[in-house]
Amino acid sequence: MKKFVRHLAKHIDLIINQDKLDEAKLERSREVIIFEGQARERAGEGEDPNVLNHGDVYTTTTLNLNRGVITNHGLYPDLYGRKYDSSQDPLKTLLGDNVPEFSDNVDPQCVTYDNGNRVACSVRQLIPAGPITTMAGFHHAEDDPVVQTPDCSDFTSPVTAEEVENETDLDMKRELLKQFVKGIAEITRKVFLATALEVASSVPPEDVIPASVARVYEEVPCFRSPGLRSDSIYSFVMDPIRGVGFLNANDFTLNGLSVSLNDPDPIPYDDQGNIEPNVLVAFQRALTNTPPPDPPNLDSIKNGDSGFVRYHWDDPRTEEDNVEGFLAKGVVPGRSVKESYIEVVNLVEGLPSPPVLFVFGSGFYPEEGDDGCSIAATGNASQSALLNLFLIASVLFSAVFLRKRV
Repeated sequence: MKKFVRHLAKHIDLIINQDKLDEAKLERSREVIIFEGQARERAGEGEDPNVLNHGDVYTTTTLNLNRGVITNHGLYPDLYGRKYDSSQDPLKTLLGDNVPEFSDNVDPQCVTYDNGNRVACSVRQLIPAGPITTMAGFHHAEDDPVVQTPDCSDFTSPVTAEEVENETDLDMKRELLKQFVKGIAEITRKVFLATALEVASSVPPEDVIPASVARVYEEVPCFRSPGLRSDSIYSFVMDPIRGVGFLNANDFTLNGLSVSLNDPDPIPYDDQGNIEPNVLVAFQRALTNTPPPDPPNLDSIKNGDSGFVRYHWDDPRTEEDNVEGFLAKGVVPGRSVKESYIEVVNLVEGLPSPPVLFVFGSGFYPEEGDDGCSIAATGNASQSALLNLFLIASVLFSAVFLRKRV
């Protein structure tokens, strides 16, 4: 088990530090995500077992700076955002202060449990964003009490995902979608501001924003509460500059992916036939109302900028539109037409603080024959450098197995 944990941690270490990769942290994170995807693949019946994920031995990653929040689970991906009760054995040892940092010759922290019948080991890795713990050998049921679920009673929206899903009038559907997105943004803003007020007196000023963003991670499972997700309707939250997904309420394994992916069959968004092959740039053009060939003015993005945008993506209701290996190819994960409403939200609006800008969005899959084009709002403000840095950190925090669906 010690060798296995060292092997897993070594892969991540090589990706983070190898010189041949682009210096951008997002490129390194993309490679980590691909590796985590491979590590989570499980062999089918009669196939050779995957040495990184076989039976009840798999890898789990927790984010230490976020109070032990699960950011990758080799067996139960939907546990993303939940917390381990680190006061219980064997997690008291596996997630404790004595877990050593990874090196080629590290002796991982190990513990026997289940009456001495099982062994689990862990090491800590310092990535640019902070320490994570890579663990293997600890096996539990998905509903084990050692996994703590947040209280989601306050996660309600005036317009539900089901209402958006069931609306058949296209114009009304778009209006309901807008109100649904605004409701999700307001929920997030309340969590963010409540945390900022709570930690303001106990952490340095420069740590208040990162701590508040980190706390939102702990509420991620609530974004899949009844009313906030229905079939193909779900929310997503991303960085407006790099397109890093902070949250994907349909598939947690997409958290940390940048939507900077190419659409091989881009959809014209105006009567002149203008197209934008890159999904992230298409989002940015909608937010800044910038047609090609001019690049979007990212410095102008501000609170309230919004728009509708059409692109191809993976419809969660069908497997037939999937694009296998899409991330390695750098293309969208599906062939279905998706129309999303996106809006820039400053989570500290009204406070004497630099803006903390996120793009909140949700979309639907129009029936064949429905038409429409992008609608955009414009703005004129600079993006928060602190948010950019933290979102880069969030990518590394969210180095999880990538499947599909943003």
